Amino acid sequence: MSIEQAQAFKDLTAQNEAIQEEILSLGGLPTGAYLSELGRRHSYEFTAEESDAAWETAQQGELSEFELEMVSGGAKCTG
Repeated sequence: MSIEQAQAFKDLTAQNEAIQEEILSLGGLPTGAYLSELGRRHSYEFTAEESDAAWETAQQGELSEFELEMVSGGAKCTG
């Protein structure tokens, strides 16, 4: 497990509309645990904490259109 895997899955998510739709169907911001499980289903291995760290790193840089949509649309945090 690694933060590199979490970052790679985050990058895949930015390009993959099917994964984006699955995340958006939650109706709020996904938890690190949810993203870790979703990543595992796509052959990425990382912990909830590594997912959270990858997200924090992304917020320090430029966000993808999908990431902006997630955080700007009034989404509520799911936990």
